[in-house]
Amino acid sequence: RYEDFEVYPYNEEKEDKRLLFRNALSLADDRELRAIVVCSHSDENALLLAGNRPNQEVFYFVDSDQVYHELHHLYGIHGMQITFGENVEEDAIKTLIDSEHLSSGEKILIIRDGEEMSNSPLMKIVTVK
Repeated sequence: RYEDFEVYPYNEEKEDKRLLFRNALSLADDRELRAIVVCSHSDENALLLAGNRPNQEVFYFVDSDQVYHELHHLYGIHGMQITFGENVEEDAIKTLIDSEHLSSGEKILIIRDGEEMSNSPLMKIVTVK
């Protein structure tokens, strides 16, 4: 009956990621975290975060000029460009402290791309030092 209506196939991996980010935002709310810091090579995770309307500031670090410019159109996402070194999380936090977006003692949630960036956990809560 609905020949013009195109149904998109269910994508289990994308649904899992969507739920992961919804839970991350819920965790940030429950723990009253100051901000969320994301280190990623693409804007895919930014789209999932923005779609859930975050209550915290989201600082999204990328190493691509093109992705950096795409981030400025997303709800609640502050795009930041950085060169990914061995300690990208520490570099991102230092950048936020230097630009006075974060202060010592504040708790934040860090989200990484996972395996492609290192063997560290995908999400962790840290206190800014």
